[in-house]
Amino acid sequence: PRQTSGGGVTWWGLGTPTSRAPAEWSTLPDPGLVAGRWLRPARSDLAVARARPQDPDVLLETLCFHCQQTAEKSIKAVFVALSRQPPRTHNLVTLFESLPGDTLVPENVRACAAL
Repeated sequence: PRQTSGGGVTWWGLGTPTSRAPAEWSTLPDPGLVAGRWLRPARSDLAVARARPQDPDVLLETLCFHCQQTAEKSIKAVFVALSRQPPRTHNLVTLFESLPGDTLVPENVRACAAL
């Protein structure tokens, strides 16, 4: 997120404060474009996690953080692609449980959220 000039928070160039009512999320001009703005930083987090595993100066905790961020941003991109406001949480299990019931998530992927 980044601060807007009015002090509100804008999610990845969406131009819309996160306090918008969920109904308004159904009117996003291009949910795919906005979802892509969530995936770009997710890919960056994944690249950082992949680039440093053998570096002795990089802590395992740092790699795990970037892996978690990759997953969180990717799941939130699914919400945006479905024209839904992502929940304000970092908990991957909560994010999965908040997806619409007809969203197909492989069980092995869902199981990884509990790690």
